[in-house]
Amino acid sequence: MAKKKLTHSPLQTKEWAAVYDGTIQRHLVNSQPVFVRVGYNKYTRHYFTSIQKPALRVVDQGVLEELLTSLREQNGRISHIMFEPPPYGQEIDYQVNGLKQYPLRTSTPMSTVIYDLSLSAEELLQQSKKSHRQDIRKSYKKDVSIEIFTSGHEAIDRFAKIYNNKQTSSKFAGLGEKHHRKIWQNMSPAGMCYIIIMVFEGQDVGAYMVCHNDETAFQVHGARTATGRKNRLAPRLSYETMLAAKDLGLNYYDMWGVGIVNQDGTLDMNNSESGVGKYKADFGGKLVRLQDARVYIANKPAYLVYIMMRRMLTKFRAMRG
Repeated sequence: MAKKKLTHSPLQTKEWAAVYDGTIQRHLVNSQPVFVRVGYNKYTRHYFTSIQKPALRVVDQGVLEELLTSLREQNGRISHIMFEPPPYGQEIDYQVNGLKQYPLRTSTPMSTVIYDLSLSAEELLQQSKKSHRQDIRKSYKKDVSIEIFTSGHEAIDRFAKIYNNKQTSSKFAGLGEKHHRKIWQNMSPAGMCYIIIMVFEGQDVGAYMVCHNDETAFQVHGARTATGRKNRLAPRLSYETMLAAKDLGLNYYDMWGVGIVNQDGTLDMNNSESGVGKYKADFGGKLVRLQDARVYIANKPAYLVYIMMRRMLTKFRAMRG
């Protein structure tokens, strides 16, 4: 029997759930597995939940009630269910009155930039802005090599070393080595992850970790060192990472977040992430504003406390820089 094509997000798999040590639960809705991230608010004594990159096509009253019942049976009191933006090319048909637009930032991007991998390598290069093209072409004249891994300890050991020595803004610090190792440990054996490493003059200077299904690659983590930045090697690494996805036979490359894309399809340059967003968009991809996140409020007082606490935490982190 032919292997069933995996078209939903890698974040909706048992392998991704295993990365989070039980905080992502598997629930059946209309006989379809739905992986739900669950947290506990000790102040309200309610569980809050979110669905990352949901594969649901329709959310009607029956789906909502089945999901809520399953969550309550496993956890107890629920404050809310948040549906994060679905992947590019998918939308959820919400048929439930009373769902609200989620007011806070979600854990997965609300906007992104997508690259069409049906284009040739030269076409992908030519659609990039001039500065990226120049940096990429100059890098071929330097002592640069690219290594791609789909398994093994060497890849994650080298990735971790680069990440621990990365040069980036503190607001893009991301998660730590333990998290990266768990992604690799669970996603790599399932054939849903690769690591690409750039070597300059014998030194590792940049890397990306990419998770994928059978259609789309998702650029989930990456880093570059001061040497990589000084020598303007990042565009070459990004370009090679897209080519690696193309070589796997994938259709799209998702650069995983660009800040905010306006309704007219332009990048919001007033957003704090506009700099990294512009870098990603300058490869010439399609800026995409994903479907808004929605929330079902099961207990309004507990939900309002949760939102207030999240906003306070965001302000505190901003004050700390």
